[in-house]
Amino acid sequence: MRRNVSHFGFVLAALIVTCNAWAQTSATLAVQVAAQGSDSPSGLVVVASLSVPDTAAGFSGPRAFASVTDPTGQVSFTGLPFGIYSVCVEPKNQLFVEPCRWSPPPTVHLTTQNTSGTVGLAVQRGVPVDIRIDDPTGLLISASTGQAVVTRVVTPQGPVHLRPVAQDAGGINYRIVAPPSVAASIQISAGGLQILDGTGAPVNFSSVALAPSFNLGPTATGQFFRYTLGNTQ
Repeated sequence: MRRNVSHFGFVLAALIVTCNAWAQTSATLAVQVAAQGSDSPSGLVVVASLSVPDTAAGFSGPRAFASVTDPTGQVSFTGLPFGIYSVCVEPKNQLFVEPCRWSPPPTVHLTTQNTSGTVGLAVQRGVPVDIRIDDPTGLLISASTGQAVVTRVVTPQGPVHLRPVAQDAGGINYRIVAPPSVAASIQISAGGLQILDGTGAPVNFSSVALAPSFNLGPTATGQFFRYTLGNTQ
């Protein structure tokens, strides 16, 4: 009997050591998101992007982990590999600015010596900027062209690729929610097709000085840009 107890104690001790070793191979991250005014911080997508894994992580290359805020705006990540994380919130609606599109994200370095971290984020209501690209002659769906429109907004953080928010037989709509008093410019390309302004003149999106831009004030309610696709002459 004594030998069995001794053996059980050895197994239990080994299990405790194993569990402790496992617990120290991963990290936790707590994120608190605050919303402006009376807006709710619930249901916002928080993404923790591992840009620089530590050697202890056991792999290389970026990884991303996502979760949704609870009614108080909190998110908790567990079992994260060690490394340097940037943390962003993606509202996924038409009300809030996505802060990481406009300013550097907060970062945190999780290591074997610092296995837990906390990050605070804030979201604010912004100003919608709408871009409409008319395609009255169906150039985008023409089998002979096979063209695709690429629409970007260049913010202080660099180019942000926009996805269509609506598309119909006559064209495509894009939208980005911009923070007040932050300058940005628009880039549109469509292969061999031209992008024309309201007067029918080609728009030079390749020049920073000539590309359409905006810098909206705190009281602005929105801005609308409209262009038309045309064949090159």
